[in-house]
Amino acid sequence: MTDSSSGRPDYHAPADGGWGQDILRALAQLTRLPVGAATVPEVQARLPVEVRLRSLRAWPVAGGIVGFLAGLALLTAEILGFIGVGSALVGLAVLAWLVRAEPDIALARFVHARTTGHDDTSRRAAMGETVGPAGLLALFFVVGLKLAALATLPAPIGLLALVAAVAAGRAAMAVAAARLRPLPDDAPTDTSSLAPSLAGAALAAGYARPGREVIATAVILGGAIVLLMLGPLSGVLALAAAALIAWLAMAAARNAVGGYTDLVLATIAGLVEAAVLVSAAIV
Repeated sequence: MTDSSSGRPDYHAPADGGWGQDILRALAQLTRLPVGAATVPEVQARLPVEVRLRSLRAWPVAGGIVGFLAGLALLTAEILGFIGVGSALVGLAVLAWLVRAEPDIALARFVHARTTGHDDTSRRAAMGETVGPAGLLALFFVVGLKLAALATLPAPIGLLALVAAVAAGRAAMAVAAARLRPLPDDAPTDTSSLAPSLAGAALAAGYARPGREVIATAVILGGAIVLLMLGPLSGVLALAAAALIAWLAMAAARNAVGGYTDLVLATIAGLVEAAVLVSAAIV
């Protein structure tokens, strides 16, 4: 199907979409969890691009699962006597391991590229370089925000906040894949679990993007998880902060590199995670 306003293929979820398979594909794309053959890059490469784009609707669910596992680690650490910063550090470390630290690494590379490149192409290439001081500063700042926010929360609330944050971050990734133009991966993709490149596959298919109902489902699921985990007051604040940060991050990506690569999507996820955790700590 083609979007009449842009001429780009617009892939929608069919009635027999297979939620179970989409969740497994989302886990395979976004985490290091062993979910069978879906984790093998060669298997991902053989999937039609419409199947990969359809699985974006399940990204918030995959994010919630990852956040829950990281939250369990945080809760266990507190039970074992690691209070405050100690348990928060354990939770974030487990989260980073589960997602290969992609949001954090991607943020550092994106900021480095934004401050060193002089045009779209050079900035995309710079995302594959060694991270400079600006990228490291951004990395420490955002990770520090997450750590400080989690450390202020009781461990059970921290678990819920992690579920909400990671689910919201993955919903924001899905939205970015629909709103931004896919770009060639001029930078190495060794830090991306979306292998082979989601952006590259969408570009090769003629600027393909996920359909409106796929993105609507991802947004509804992400919002519902946030509200369910954090409650109405904190949840609404977290959603507002996540929407603002996601919008600003997409605008920065459009301005800096002209669209999205897999590293750009991971950057947006990490920033939204921080926004949700800080919002949960404030209220």
